[in-house]
Amino acid sequence: MIGKSWGDVSYNGKTYDLKHLHPFSFQAKINGADVAVSVAFSNHCFTDKKGEGSPLMGNRYFCEARYQCSLELPSMIQKRLIDGHIVPHFDKNSNEVYYYAELYDYAVFFDLRPDVNNPGGLTLFVTSAYELDQWGKGTVPRGNAVKFTYIGHLRLSGNTYLPTKKQRRR
Repeated sequence: MIGKSWGDVSYNGKTYDLKHLHPFSFQAKINGADVAVSVAFSNHCFTDKKGEGSPLMGNRYFCEARYQCSLELPSMIQKRLIDGHIVPHFDKNSNEVYYYAELYDYAVFFDLRPDVNNPGGLTLFVTSAYELDQWGKGTVPRGNAVKFTYIGHLRLSGNTYLPTKKQRRR
């Protein structure tokens, strides 16, 4: 399976286990077919740029609040994201489409691609995830929500959901 297995993090004299953010796979129903979905996580699920002390990775610091929220992330992906709606977001800087889902007050940003190691499967890479507070709600991507399974079907077919030029200007 592709993706990084994170080691434990020591912060303020306490050790934080990151096993819940190791890559994993599960089966999802997409257009009536069982599809293997491989999931991996970036360090943005447990780090931010606002920390104190020494940076953990590059210019990112361990964030206990993000860590605590991430404990439920694998379950949220399997139980809520797959059956829910997502907002496609076109990133002008990378010319790529990313997806955003709000699960209660928790934002999950991810990339979804066909799994090159498992034909007929998908790879879901969580690029960032964090709890939304009131100031942050206005900063998340806007657009029309689309069923995850629809995007999954498009990605399995080698297609992508590209927003219109009007949506890109927002």
